[in-house]
Amino acid sequence: MRRLLDERYYTLQQNLEPHSLAINYRSEPAIIGFNNEFFSYVRERSEEHALVQGIFEPGFQQDFPGGSSALDSLGGHVELLFTHDDAPARRYAPTTGHYLAEMLPGYPAEAVLDYAESTCYLALQLIEQALADGYHLRDVAVLCRTRRQSRLLAKFLKERGFPIISADSLALQFAEVVNLLVAVMRVLHQGSDTLARAEALLLLDKVVRRLSPTPARARHIAEVANNKESSKPFFDELRSLGFDVNEQATGNLGLYELTEKLIGTFSLLGANAESDYLFRFLDLTLEFSLKYGNNLGNFLTHWDERKGSLSINAPGGADAITITTVHKAKGLAYGLVIVPFADWSLVPHAGELLWGRLAADEKPLPELPDVAVVRLNKTLTYTPLAEQDSEEREKTLLDGLNTLYVAFTRPRHRLYILSKTPAEPKKTTGELP
Repeated sequence: MRRLLDERYYTLQQNLEPHSLAINYRSEPAIIGFNNEFFSYVRERSEEHALVQGIFEPGFQQDFPGGSSALDSLGGHVELLFTHDDAPARRYAPTTGHYLAEMLPGYPAEAVLDYAESTCYLALQLIEQALADGYHLRDVAVLCRTRRQSRLLAKFLKERGFPIISADSLALQFAEVVNLLVAVMRVLHQGSDTLARAEALLLLDKVVRRLSPTPARARHIAEVANNKESSKPFFDELRSLGFDVNEQATGNLGLYELTEKLIGTFSLLGANAESDYLFRFLDLTLEFSLKYGNNLGNFLTHWDERKGSLSINAPGGADAITITTVHKAKGLAYGLVIVPFADWSLVPHAGELLWGRLAADEKPLPELPDVAVVRLNKTLTYTPLAEQDSEEREKTLLDGLNTLYVAFTRPRHRLYILSKTPAEPKKTTGELP
């Protein structure tokens, strides 16, 4: 089989005529010109890396329809924005590229933001400017390197009322209405679950009562939730707020009926934008009850095991901001793209592991195994693993550059790159000031 595959690959290679796609029909001239210059610069600065040279070869550059002269036109926009820890908590004006004297809402004079907060606020203000310029939310994409960064931006923008489409925004486990239902179910199943009591009351305030947290309310919730004797104070608290769960009767309902009862008790349907999550959760309770029965404890265990893979379908044609990883954006295009946290490392992280392979004549001791796991560090340069270490570093560099390329080539009209202000280069011994 292996030989047959090799022969077929050889046949394909002999008849393959590679052609570069010289014309970019997606992006405006300014974006094409920026990418041509940026990746040409990368190639020039990476002469020692054969893989980089092979990917970003001279024919790599692209033209705008109409010829290279069109690259001199004003179509499109590319902007690099740098921020840092201790950035001023002031409004940024995208039209002028300057910070204003006006403080961000809720921040006192002289307040500062860390790098992540500052990046989130810059993204927010770029989106607000795009809407003012006539873009729709569905035209905007925020492309992140990691899911953790995507979650951070999605949470930040969602808390400020922006509709979001992302892998996490579609997941049931991140829907607050679902988490409220699950928390109350946990208390019904095990009344001594103080963590579930606290979560239910906090989510009730946020999702249903639309109240901002206060120290006094937090102390009261803690007092109710931490009652060691009974769960009665918890359900009495719900009743005092106008939500009678009727725990004695409700706890004996089947899973689907219980879920319907709780949704009705808290008036969740129609009161927020998360109805799709409720219907999917109802489907889940029905599917489980038909297949495994109505045991609430078993269902909660099933939820804990499966919640990471449960989601709703993305609403078709929704006017919402797309937030996703760069990897998942391959092949897609958006009117306006924001690339936050564009400061990822192009070298392996300290402590990453390498599967080192040694030939028999390279082993310092004959009894050593043929393969061993070693940590990547500079000392490998002086060992028989130097070539493998170099290959691993080159692969990491290429992966980082490819991620940049995918992100930078997704926009049609505008590209905003948000990164960390570069640190001053360290002077080496003997270097002139």
